[in-house]
Amino acid sequence: ATNDGGGFDFRADSGHTRAVTATIRGNDFVNNSSGDIAGGAQIFADGTGPETITVSGNTFDSNNASGTAGGLYVRAFRTGISWFQVLVEDNLLTGNTALSDGGGMYVNMDVRSLGVGHTYSIIVRGNTVTGNTSSGNQYGGGGILARYECDLTVEDNAALAEFVLADNIVTDNSALLAGGGISVTVETNVAPPPASCLAVFEPASATMDVYNNLLTGFSGGNSNSATGDFSVGVRGMWVEGGKPVRPISEMNLAGNHLKVWNKLAELGNDPNPYSSIQCPSLRFDKVQFSGR
Repeated sequence: ATNDGGGFDFRADSGHTRAVTATIRGNDFVNNSSGDIAGGAQIFADGTGPETITVSGNTFDSNNASGTAGGLYVRAFRTGISWFQVLVEDNLLTGNTALSDGGGMYVNMDVRSLGVGHTYSIIVRGNTVTGNTSSGNQYGGGGILARYECDLTVEDNAALAEFVLADNIVTDNSALLAGGGISVTVETNVAPPPASCLAVFEPASATMDVYNNLLTGFSGGNSNSATGDFSVGVRGMWVEGGKPVRPISEMNLAGNHLKVWNKLAELGNDPNPYSSIQCPSLRFDKVQFSGR
């Protein structure tokens, strides 16, 4: 396609006011390309009528976008009084590429006002996202780019805007900028945002303890020198019975320097003699990180 949605383009856009229920299930989107957004498929929920959209059990394989979203682009936008519920579940996204951000999947929720008593939701869960690539320099997200824009200034009519990213398997993806596995951006017009803007991000399927893992390297991150808070990507080996059994990647270690160093339990006697920094192995107790 010269524009958006190389394999499939679905739009419930601002031109309609009736209720829409759509299910995209069990399809294979393979080797498609777009001139801009969504090499595999593009799903829009931008109308003024209530919308229920399910994207489930599909395969997005080896699609390419010249812009964002190599495999799948999902956008839900609301400024009126109606509502939407979008579920992206149990899909496989593999080998997709985006010249901009969101190699496997780009999910965007933009809420400006809410209707009385409704729930506006995007739920992304149980998907397998592997071997996708993002080359963008704005948001990143080799596997998944999740962008949540919630521009509410007050508790809005007892309604709820909910973005959930949970229980996904994200492995072996890469990004030029940030978030080789998952990149999450939350944008609000007030700080702190009202409770009507609910974001639940669990970028991996499990939280593990570091005592089962041997970390051998780091892959970028950031640290706040004023507060001591940090977040870094890590790689290493999963350990069982005292022996390394398999490599691990797409992991993220986050915490506070003072708290983490207080959990230092043992020092090894094995500094690398060929390194300019003579640091031995370190064992920490019950330090948590996310990934798979």
